[in-house]
Amino acid sequence: MKIRTERLPSPYRTFYASEVHPEIETENESFKETIAWADATSKGRAWSVVMTNKSRLWGSTGIHYAHAMHGGASESVLRRLLIYRAVLEGSVLGPMHRWAANFALAHFKDKGFRSGFFQHWDGLYGRSCMTLDYSDKSLNEVLEQFRAWCGDGHPMKEIRLDGKTVWTPKKKEKS
Repeated sequence: MKIRTERLPSPYRTFYASEVHPEIETENESFKETIAWADATSKGRAWSVVMTNKSRLWGSTGIHYAHAMHGGASESVLRRLLIYRAVLEGSVLGPMHRWAANFALAHFKDKGFRSGFFQHWDGLYGRSCMTLDYSDKSLNEVLEQFRAWCGDGHPMKEIRLDGKTVWTPKKKEKS
């Protein structure tokens, strides 16, 4: 993180900026630690997650908890980053969201990384649903986590991804 001080007529003004994304800067000292953390994570990968639109959960067009902070303005990016970090550390939301945040950080550079709407279908109604990130290579891992998150409250006839069936239970063989 870079710290820059400008002497204007008075008082001095201090700016905090990312070394990975120098265009992201703020005078708000409360973002200082978050900027340093993001610069240090996996060569700045956290910045990529929140600054692009590859992840509909955490990115610039996010539909998740950070939905009110769309766009590329420094304050919007920093607020999304602050929330993303809090979810990663488990201080907000639940374990499934924490898993999803860690998954995005680990798999963001995977070929075909994208987001989709996962829905538990019980044969009559759509039940639990969530937007999650995945890639072709990681789809089974995401389906496993999603199924565990849905629980056993309703029968699970299939899981749909963006309206298309991607999982059904294995049929039992007759003896």
